[in-house]
Amino acid sequence: MHRWSTRTYLGVCGIPQDHHLMQVEVPRQSLQYDSLLNGMLALSSLDIGMTTAHAGGSRAQSAVYNRAAMEFYDKSIKMFREEITNITAENHLCMYLLGVLLGLINIAELQFPSRDGSLPSVLERMPMIWDLLTGPALVALRCGRWLYDSTESVRVVLAMGSASSDVLDADTRGVLALLAAVNDRLHISAVCRAGGAAAEEEEVQAHEMYKNAILPLERCFAEEARGWIDGFLVAFPALVRRGFMKAVKKSDPMALLILMYYGVLIDGHGKKVWWAAGVGKRLIVEISDLLELLRFPLVPGFREAMSWARRQVGLPVLIEGSQLLAREVIEISGDLG
Repeated sequence: MHRWSTRTYLGVCGIPQDHHLMQVEVPRQSLQYDSLLNGMLALSSLDIGMTTAHAGGSRAQSAVYNRAAMEFYDKSIKMFREEITNITAENHLCMYLLGVLLGLINIAELQFPSRDGSLPSVLERMPMIWDLLTGPALVALRCGRWLYDSTESVRVVLAMGSASSDVLDADTRGVLALLAAVNDRLHISAVCRAGGAAAEEEEVQAHEMYKNAILPLERCFAEEARGWIDGFLVAFPALVRRGFMKAVKKSDPMALLILMYYGVLIDGHGKKVWWAAGVGKRLIVEISDLLELLRFPLVPGFREAMSWARRQVGLPVLIEGSQLLAREVIEISGDLG
């Protein structure tokens, strides 16, 4: 409890009004709800374990805290799954706060090596993290009025409105436009080559899904540039269509490219909060490696978009002639509109 109230809570605050909510209200609510108590203890244990590792402690010492965290987490998520079916005016804030913590716990846990010393795959864990990060939004849909009335932070964020893309610098606007252009080239041009109505409809639906993923991604970059809400990026999974993560699991290149851009946001936030440190860069590395194995034909702009994401996290850019790019490049001609 002391660790949470003096340090861990800071990494969960997005706006100034969150400080009272996280430092005071979470511990207070946890005295009433064991699910939240175990979630709070899980994230705090991971925080201590990470600090121990960075302070030169042994891997064994750090592992003790990691194991404790997972025990707390298992208890917490089991209770959450039972309680989420019955959200009331009394427990709605607990359910919302716990939904936030569960997603962060799963991101933080990625920084702890397994017994063989290897770190878990970020990409493999992403579907589960994605589902958990949508949890707070699902709770909010069920009890939005209660949350609005009870929680100052919710009222403040809603009053802010969405950040405009006008706050983005020219480089970021350009690479987001590039991402949209790649989507057009992959799917609008594919409609022209599609064999039959069913194939054409599939391409149209894919294009629309990715278009509707790029829009909230742009908002996440805009919110980061505006700087009013720290960590807005964790809302991204709740803002995209359910089919997006299904496409990631199928290793769809466009879905993976969008996820690389999301990795840039995670990496930037990881420079500010311990629970996301290094995760975004690892995600981008894993996606780059997977795309190399897939060896799919690249449309113009795809490798440029990949190189931008890699460059943002300190990785070397992709160059002509590399193994990743030694494949056919589809030439697109004509009007894509």
